[in-house]
Amino acid sequence: MKIDKLIVFAMLIFGVLLSSCGRKRENSKSEILPPKQVSSLKAEQEEETEDLPQIITYSVILKDSTLSLYEVNGENKKRITSMEISPELYPKEDIERLKNGIEAFCLEDGYEILENFAN
Repeated sequence: MKIDKLIVFAMLIFGVLLSSCGRKRENSKSEILPPKQVSSLKAEQEEETEDLPQIITYSVILKDSTLSLYEVNGENKKRITSMEISPELYPKEDIERLKNGIEAFCLEDGYEILENFAN
């Protein structure tokens, strides 16, 4: 009995989805703004984002055989610590990820990543 109700419910939802596909919303308007309004809108958006605090993240990056932990604050990157490793001891996939940078959202996680690769 429960399965029959579930099937009927699924068919009802599927029917609603099908009936709304391809329809244009009545209240949605697509308006093309003149260039002056676009530039002023961009300026307003930039002002709003300037007031937001920067999110600090951490990144562990391998360059040659030096593994470094960086604090990343927007476009600014500050090295916290570095250590030498032997890249040939680790799988190629891990080394590639390190070369591209592994992001950590807190300092403790960044140090943990470093410790995982300590010789």
